[in-house]
Amino acid sequence: LSRLLKNTSITLADDPYLQDLFLHEFHFPGGRRLHVVGSCNGLLCLYGYVSTFNYEEIFLYLWNPATKTLSSKIVFLHDEFNLRKCARDDTPSLDTYWNFWFGYDNSTDTYKIVAFCRKINDVRVYNLGDDVWRNIQSFPVVPFRNFATLSYTHLGINDGAYVSGTVNWLAIRNVCPYNFDLDLVTIDQFVIISLDLSTETYNQFQPPHGFDEVTSVEPTLTILMDSLCFSHDFPGTHFIIWQMKEFGVEESWTQFLKITHQSLPIIESVMENIYATGFFPLCLSENGDTLILAWDEDESAILYNLRDNRGEKTRISNQIQWFCAKNYVESLVSTSSM
Repeated sequence: LSRLLKNTSITLADDPYLQDLFLHEFHFPGGRRLHVVGSCNGLLCLYGYVSTFNYEEIFLYLWNPATKTLSSKIVFLHDEFNLRKCARDDTPSLDTYWNFWFGYDNSTDTYKIVAFCRKINDVRVYNLGDDVWRNIQSFPVVPFRNFATLSYTHLGINDGAYVSGTVNWLAIRNVCPYNFDLDLVTIDQFVIISLDLSTETYNQFQPPHGFDEVTSVEPTLTILMDSLCFSHDFPGTHFIIWQMKEFGVEESWTQFLKITHQSLPIIESVMENIYATGFFPLCLSENGDTLILAWDEDESAILYNLRDNRGEKTRISNQIQWFCAKNYVESLVSTSSM
């Protein structure tokens, strides 16, 4: 995303090196999927899934687009019987039950992948180089993204936010994960779950005190300029972003931006739609002047100029899944030992 602000970007579909690897070297018939789990220190963690009539496999790679190097294949699950057993379901295609996140453990200089099965709240961690998936404590509260009953949500929203050696999720206390009404949720039920990759234990934080009203639009967590940010939308009026100035310190929440809908290139009828998905902050430019906002009502994203307090749609013509976009910064980190 940071490269988009410089009129360049990386997409898996357009990269000839990765496309050739996936389509030709893998030699997998049947269904195939490949997408980015996360980005850290110039490395992209790639999730792959393949299936045939009698076989399924979930696997991952680390890829450095700058050096065009790829790690060894990291197999997560590759036996159909085990896949079904882990999800406790007879459905043959189980990649939809598992979510993955990627980050860096500063204390051990190790990259880690976190896996979560939302059917049974099973959490596993993989240390790059160990070639072992280890079970750790289950989530104290199931992450918000995995609630299947939200009608007005998007796959990329609340997909885990990596910062300062932790992965963070928005969650709701005391509700059934698969049967609840967002309109009945109160402010004090919201909580931020933070997994420390060094200790592999959880902490819990409160959202900013300024978050004082639950609306029909899902609040979100994201990372802007290496800071944890919390955003919430008031349909038809404005959109607010809070920044945690000191990670883990609830008192450091500070209002970063308040953007009125009138300053954005959206039509009045959409602004008044109480069921609109809202806006999702993706990336802030290095000079802090421009913010990229994903918006579900249009295939384009919005570039918001903080100096002028005005937004305009991107001019990119090819289709991009904006809510699933990842910020990426080039580096020369090697994948040869992974």
